[in-house]
Amino acid sequence: MKNLALLIFLISCCLTNLSAKTPVDSLLKELDHVLLNGHIYMEQKEHRLNRMKIQLEQEMSPDKQFELTYRIIEEYQSYVSDSAFVYIKKNIRLAEQENNKEWLIRTQLQYSFILSSTGLFIESESVLNSIPLDNLDNELLVKYYQYMGSLYININTYQKGMQITANYEELIHESQEAVVRYLPKNSLDRLYYKYLKARDKKDLDSARIYLESYLESTHPGTHDNAKKNYDMSQLYEQMGDSDTQIKYLILAVMSDVKDAVKENRALLDLSIWLYKHNDVERAFDYIIHALNDANFYGARFRYLEIAETLPIITHSYQQQNIQQSNQLKLILTFTIALFIILLVMMIYLNKQMLELKLARKKLKESNNNLEEVNNQLSRLNSELRDANIIKEDYIGHFLDLCAKYIRDLEDYKKSVKNMVMAKRFNELLKNALQRK
Repeated sequence: MKNLALLIFLISCCLTNLSAKTPVDSLLKELDHVLLNGHIYMEQKEHRLNRMKIQLEQEMSPDKQFELTYRIIEEYQSYVSDSAFVYIKKNIRLAEQENNKEWLIRTQLQYSFILSSTGLFIESESVLNSIPLDNLDNELLVKYYQYMGSLYININTYQKGMQITANYEELIHESQEAVVRYLPKNSLDRLYYKYLKARDKKDLDSARIYLESYLESTHPGTHDNAKKNYDMSQLYEQMGDSDTQIKYLILAVMSDVKDAVKENRALLDLSIWLYKHNDVERAFDYIIHALNDANFYGARFRYLEIAETLPIITHSYQQQNIQQSNQLKLILTFTIALFIILLVMMIYLNKQMLELKLARKKLKESNNNLEEVNNQLSRLNSELRDANIIKEDYIGHFLDLCAKYIRDLEDYKKSVKNMVMAKRFNELLKNALQRK
């Protein structure tokens, strides 16, 4: 009984621990659901793209053709790189046919960004360097330096992974300053660059305030929202707040998945974080999902990042599966042994129940026999009482007769004595003859 009580207590503790969910657990569960429905978000994006493609086929105006193609490229630039390249070539041809330098530059900027995203850094830089800056308006200059900064960030990340010592931090900083110079005074993007400046100066509280204000202007489920949530996650990592860091990292992944973004870093970082926090199974699922996204997009750059971590997580996942398999075998062995013990106990108890049943039957028969003997004894006692009563009557009657006879003898003795004393011998003789 004590062992059974202990077992029930341990099971209760386990169930209690399982039911104790943290905010991160709830977010991860929500993310699992979002990833499971990823195909729905891809279908929605494909539907949008198909509508634009149909509209493009029906459009005759070069201006509208260019803008529609430009929008299609924007949809593809974080979704499928090869498809984006196809429509970039179409817009380049259209810009050359119309001799429109602005269209050509806008398309070249898109082209350089996608080249950078796929890991073709030299080609991306070559495209950017081929763009003349003299006649660009502020809007195009902003895009130019944004894409240049993005290229340097990707190169810097790549070189850190390859353990190359060249540092692009200064070039990144110069690109960001150039963006700020050409941004409109009332642009919300200025908040983001204020955040970057405060972060670089290690003024993390101010950086957080700027980034929170900018994040409020974005919409969940968009790539812009995902990027800013990712930045927020990086900021909280610098601040040493792991719980908040992972919260924003999960939100970044969810926004990317809902926007069908296949070129992203957040999911890889999340899988690494989960691996470090011993959630190996989920880390493996997420890094495989990140690998599939990289394959789908065609991101050569991401392959190298994933390749650094995938073998480590895969090995740990395999080891965990082996350990779980051994645990299951142990549990199965224990269960079988417990079943055998229970079966033996049931057989033993059944035997004991049968023996108890037979003992009760014999006891019942003995009780019946004893009851019958008791009844016989009662009858005998009753008969004996009756016999005793009759005996007592006969003995009393006999004693009465004896007493009467003794009294008669005494009377006769007295009579004889009187007759002898009176010398009445004849009378005495006569009485004797009469008695005879």
